[in-house]
Amino acid sequence: MPQSKARAPLFSQEIKPAMAKADLSNREKRAAYGAVLRRACVLAGFQTRELAADALQMDPGQLGKWWSGEENPQTWRFTSHLVLAPALLLAQAEVQQGAVVRMSIELVRQPA
Repeated sequence: MPQSKARAPLFSQEIKPAMAKADLSNREKRAAYGAVLRRACVLAGFQTRELAADALQMDPGQLGKWWSGEENPQTWRFTSHLVLAPALLLAQAEVQQGAVVRMSIELVRQPA
């Protein structure tokens, strides 16, 4: 089979230099969700970043980055926490128009 002498262009030849553009809409969305996370902490009784970070077993600085939208949050930390999980559901419902939240606590005693 005859071999072609034409060479494939190098990867570096195909790329045109350009300035990177920040996707501000993503950061704005993260910041909006960060406000929901912050509200969940307040609803759960963790009034300060330090208290919330202690409950989540993480660095307060990292939590601040999530709240500000600087970084993507690890929401599993909230959803796996006994107190923060239901508080997060409430905080998410608060920002939804027309959402109605009904919570009930039922205690069922087992016969001894």
